[in-house]
Amino acid sequence: MAEAPLKPAWILHRRPYQEGRLLVELLTRDEGKVTAVWRKPKRGFQGEPYVPLLARWSGKGSVLTLSKVEAVSAPIHLAGRFLYMGLYVNELCYRLLGPASSQALFSAYQACLVSLSREEDTAQALRGFEHILLQELGVFPDISSDSLANPIDPNSWYSFNQDSQFECVADKQKNAFSGRVLLGLAEQAYDASVNPLFRYLVNSALGGRQLESRRLYESLFTKQTESR
Repeated sequence: MAEAPLKPAWILHRRPYQEGRLLVELLTRDEGKVTAVWRKPKRGFQGEPYVPLLARWSGKGSVLTLSKVEAVSAPIHLAGRFLYMGLYVNELCYRLLGPASSQALFSAYQACLVSLSREEDTAQALRGFEHILLQELGVFPDISSDSLANPIDPNSWYSFNQDSQFECVADKQKNAFSGRVLLGLAEQAYDASVNPLFRYLVNSALGGRQLESRRLYESLFTKQTESR
């Protein structure tokens, strides 16, 4: 019987499972998030993050068996605060994703890591990834119309109400978003003013669970939290 082909994947998280084995969370191109047991080899690739992989897994149920892992290229290098941003992206994926995520998300994950490695616009990189992730989860709000089904007006201001809709307000106020900025989200333009919106949406998706990566980042880089 022919072996299953190797498939593109990234390791999101790993932890000791049994003697000589790891329990790993993979982000895969074709099957979304996969949880598998892996007997770590004595030499070669040891399961480090940010390494593009080809992998083979098999089995049934929620925990599979990872039988082969090959590094496709050198790791994407993240340093300083960008390393912690990468940890944040990984933690979001393994906490929120299920087994049915799309190839678009897989591509967005890689693009985000590459952008962070180049130390480019971090807000653009992180918001862009969060946007696709939230759409994948089905929790990103409609940005084409407001709570009364009127088209978003670029010259108006909107608050985000408890029904996850944008409600037109009389003028600019705290936690209000420009219609122009909201419409820009459709073009993947992320003004810094939308950071609170994305944080709210991510926190809602987490359902009260705290992110260790966020705690670490904010404890180390308290003066640089504006992009997180």
